[in-house]
Amino acid sequence: METIGNKSHQFLDHADTHPTALSLCTFNTQSLKTHCKDIITESVIPKSKIIALTETWVENDEHIEIPGYQPISQFKRNAVQAGGVCIYEKEECSSALQSSDHEIAPV
Repeated sequence: METIGNKSHQFLDHADTHPTALSLCTFNTQSLKTHCKDIITESVIPKSKIIALTETWVENDEHIEIPGYQPISQFKRNAVQAGGVCIYEKEECSSALQSSDHEIAPV
């Protein structure tokens, strides 16, 4: 029986062999500081070229490092404990989020 995990790995393996393919994973972290180690040891998320993490609870002046990834952008509304988004890109990828028309400034 094929599982969602197996299908995810097949898709990501295919994306790895095609340099123009983009793999994006979104994940509700409910505190990035608490679950950072879970993210890097999970089997699917670290294979994605771009990871968009929600409910990070990370303040705008805080930076959480994820090994193998560089931060692209992050935002959290002030005076709200929950919420927040952080977007990371795999270090070995040329920036898939940047083009000649627009550029997203790194954090």
